[in-house]
Amino acid sequence: MAFFAFMGSDPIGKQEALDATVREWLGSACEDELSRNLFFGEDLQIEKVAESYQTVSLFSSRKALIFKGLDKASAAQQKALAKLWEQENPDCGVFAMLTKWDAGSALAKLFKSKGTCKDFKQPYPNQIPAWLTKRCRSAYSRSLSGSDARLLQDIAGNDLGDLDRELQKLDAFLPKGRPVDGESILAVVDAGRVADVFELQSNMGLRDKTRFLYSLRSLLDRGETPFQISIRLFTHFALLMKVRNLSDKGDSPAAICDRLKLNPFFHMEKLRFMDQAHSRSLILWKKTLVRLGKMEMELKAGKYTHRFEVEMAFANLV
Repeated sequence: MAFFAFMGSDPIGKQEALDATVREWLGSACEDELSRNLFFGEDLQIEKVAESYQTVSLFSSRKALIFKGLDKASAAQQKALAKLWEQENPDCGVFAMLTKWDAGSALAKLFKSKGTCKDFKQPYPNQIPAWLTKRCRSAYSRSLSGSDARLLQDIAGNDLGDLDRELQKLDAFLPKGRPVDGESILAVVDAGRVADVFELQSNMGLRDKTRFLYSLRSLLDRGETPFQISIRLFTHFALLMKVRNLSDKGDSPAAICDRLKLNPFFHMEKLRFMDQAHSRSLILWKKTLVRLGKMEMELKAGKYTHRFEVEMAFANLV
């Protein structure tokens, strides 16, 4: 019996590795739809798993049991699965996608002792432009420059799933073989969302509290969560601090764009990155980032229960 676990914070990497491993393990049986069964940890029924585990398709010699969010199954359910799989079935493979194991769980011990565990970490925000460029080339056979990848990240955020969906839309929109560029990104991504995101970041960068509150409310009305907004602002502020640091060292705007993979027209002229960067000293940028990082933790902990509290917490960063 085969056990494979795909863990970590990178949903794209996990899913693609799981799919490839399932295809390889099933071999010729991969074409049979009945050769695989899908289960979800949040809605797991042990009886159905046991039934599936004990039977195979009439048309294939192997079966793959695929679990998404297996770490979300209760401790009792995980224990029951470990006991079920003590009786090995060589014709059945178990493929699990999860964030992380509870170190002391029975399933963690089972997979680590009898199976293969692979970890897929989501890139840090400053690594995402490079990830986008590589993803665009490998998955869609299109080129994407570092500066345009940064532009897409600024619009769509840091979630790899959201970013890949934007690449899918761009691939469907553009003629075959055409590179993904800033013009196409701005044309395909929702115009209202683009305006709200950049107005929010620019107004915060330029310390325009009145306009910032307006754009903040607009994003919240569109369904953007306060936590997502805080991550966007943290990424934006960290970038502005780098711009300020390089500027203080004497680098020209063109050199800064080249160094940080920025679009000269869009970031420097239209969004006034230099003005935003010089709205605060390096010391104040560092203090602002520390406060925003703390605010992210507070949002995770559910400290802000009313929208007014959220708006005031962000406004205090201006």
